[in-house]
Amino acid sequence: MLQSLDLRTASIERLMDLLAPFLGEYKSLLPAFAPGVHLYRGRVCRRPVRLGDISYPPLHLVRQLGRINDIGQSIFYAATTRSVPFFELSCRPDETLALAVWKTTDRMTLNHIGYTADNSRRLLSRRALDQVYDFTAGLSRDDLGNSIRDYLAAQFSQVVPAGAEYRYKISIAIARGLLAPSNVDGLLYPTIAMSGNADNVALKPTFVDSSCRFMSVEFLSITSESATTRAFRVIDSATHVALDGMLDWSGRALKWSASSARDLVFRVEADSWVAYDRHGNRVDPD
Repeated sequence: MLQSLDLRTASIERLMDLLAPFLGEYKSLLPAFAPGVHLYRGRVCRRPVRLGDISYPPLHLVRQLGRINDIGQSIFYAATTRSVPFFELSCRPDETLALAVWKTTDRMTLNHIGYTADNSRRLLSRRALDQVYDFTAGLSRDDLGNSIRDYLAAQFSQVVPAGAEYRYKISIAIARGLLAPSNVDGLLYPTIAMSGNADNVALKPTFVDSSCRFMSVEFLSITSESATTRAFRVIDSATHVALDGMLDWSGRALKWSASSARDLVFRVEADSWVAYDRHGNRVDPD
């Protein structure tokens, strides 16, 4: 029935009705992440002026369906690694990107979708998605549970070309069901734009407002691209926000203070340098 619907005219509510039997049997373990998770969010734009320019958009500016958001619905899309926004936003040479970092200040409870063995094969992922996290590896392997998780993963993880955003109605309907519980702060899922080799997080704005702290933003110019990389030039950066919400641009790249940098250990993690103090705590740029 679902496959025979014309998604151009079908409502999300109708899709939710059809998916209700699957969502009702969808069993998952809800991981609770300790405070201190760094999240990366990008926006292709001119140099932002206010913090609000790089956070989740106002409702009236959401005019297009997304993988999780309906028209007029704000979602804070972010990623757990720095490289993901470049590919999720399909950044091209000569475009400019604001790449911001937030850090959670409270426990973050996430539902999740897309972490199945079959989805690894569909996305051509280098990761075994059903084993990448304890909370996915620990799920029951009964035939019904596996079938439901994989069916929903396949529907949610479809590649949607520009101009066919109506096809997001299925993933929006699935996300509504998974985000419905009040104790769920957001949804974790493999990035389709990077073949499932990293993760996206879609957060409810209420959680962002209460439990996420802005850490920094870089304003970048994309200089070249390939299938697996993006090269860029740093134009500016900011780590402070004025009381009126204005970003305090520094005129330079991000840096650590000279006094603290002497005691820091820098490691390459995924795609960027990360600094740690002598106790193993991550240290953000000043």
